Amino acid sequence: RFWGSDPLSLAIRAGVSVASSRHGFGLTRGTHSEHGLIALTWAHSPTTVHANVGLAYVPRAAATPARRVMATVSVAAMHKVDERLIVTVDGSFGQSPNPHRAGWPGTLLAGAIWTARPGLDIDLGWQHSVADRPVARTWLAGLTYRVPL
Repeated sequence: RFWGSDPLSLAIRAGVSVASSRHGFGLTRGTHSEHGLIALTWAHSPTTVHANVGLAYVPRAAATPARRVMATVSVAAMHKVDERLIVTVDGSFGQSPNPHRAGWPGTLLAGAIWTARPGLDIDLGWQHSVADRPVARTWLAGLTYRVPL
């Protein structure tokens, strides 16, 4: 975070994805892809809303023909029901690497995060693709364990 004035804050994140040299994962061996985003957060307990706008650089070797820079946008809302349960909804959309595709395929997600005990979260969600063919609907489940430092 580089700016904050309660209840708003702004953050920036940048990173690099490096090719794993495994076929079918999107990057050709020896290439990398830089990405960055700016995030606006509104936090007013018990609700938090995040809005992100990002850009990713796609190496020319990754796909032919390929869009060289792809934009993404997302919005997520999280509501803390009580000390152990958070419900969330999320929508994200991004440009296709194919420059001939005009639409912005994306996903909508709804889920819940339950803290079973301090440091142990269990989550369950449902994801639905938007403006993408074929349409995908997927149940998601996760487990997060945080080691105290």
